[in-house]
Amino acid sequence: MLGSLDEPPSHSRFDKKQVRRLLAISWLMFVLSLAYSAMAAVLLSFHRNLFADLYDSKSRKEHFGLWIVVAGQQLLILAAFAVSAPAVMAYIEDVGIAGELIADADTGFGGPLNIRRTVELYEHAGVAGLHIEDQVFPKRCGQLKGKDVVDLQVYLERVRSAVEARTETDFLIIARTDARQAKHLGGSEAGKEAFHEGVLRLKAALDVGADMAFMESPRTEEECKELVKACAPKPVLINVLPHGLTPDCTTADCERLGFAAAIYPCTGFIPAMLAMQRSYNGLRKEGSDLKYCGNNRIQNFFEQVGLREAFDFDARIEKFSKKEVEQACSHDES
Repeated sequence: MLGSLDEPPSHSRFDKKQVRRLLAISWLMFVLSLAYSAMAAVLLSFHRNLFADLYDSKSRKEHFGLWIVVAGQQLLILAAFAVSAPAVMAYIEDVGIAGELIADADTGFGGPLNIRRTVELYEHAGVAGLHIEDQVFPKRCGQLKGKDVVDLQVYLERVRSAVEARTETDFLIIARTDARQAKHLGGSEAGKEAFHEGVLRLKAALDVGADMAFMESPRTEEECKELVKACAPKPVLINVLPHGLTPDCTTADCERLGFAAAIYPCTGFIPAMLAMQRSYNGLRKEGSDLKYCGNNRIQNFFEQVGLREAFDFDARIEKFSKKEVEQACSHDES
């Protein structure tokens, strides 16, 4: 029996604590969204300016012929947290270091036509190349459990779509496979069958035009050597995460094992996370953040992320417009 209009059903009642809790959560989400937007804007400038001396350093040189992600070397590889090609392209263009950058294209963001559009956008942004993979969509980080891969035909369609879509002959197409930890092959407990399936897929991808091979998380150095040998003479990339599924290889180890490129994706954000945890805990326990900021002031941060250049630009435009107005007024008076 329906309740009367004067007495709402019990499930619609909230006590004051629930209402306050919901309002607090809503307000927190709003504040976090604003903070995230502000942080994204700062990070774009942060990439351009904080590491400008590393990207443009005259002392930059090859590391045993190995391309690595560590700033200051020959190549920078971007693993973008995005769900669409335009989102990645916007980030790439704003960072302003496209010429030395390889961008993660995930699964290509769709079918063959979508992949063709992805490649067009990445080329337009000026990146050096991309890597495209065989995970099912939506995909997840290669280190996480529960991921799976599409069948070989769909994977080759993705790779071939990227190959045929490029208009620059030196635009690098890297074929990635996640078969080593694929759910239907055993997941985190997968054995050599999964490794050999990954090798088969990469060799097939190289045969249809990929320039470089990338197996997510080979488990041992022996697998690394076997992978490089199986894909020869084509180059192979390795992804190295601290205490991850792949051995904790140094850059020297990567070169010794025969890899042509290496990604170290956690070099920036894990140390940053740890530093922020230390400073926030210090503020909570000690009542001050001075020790964790060193001798830096907020002005040092602003200058590092490019505010001085922004102020100079603003002042230059103001000076120019003021001069133009003065000249226009003097002409009118004459």
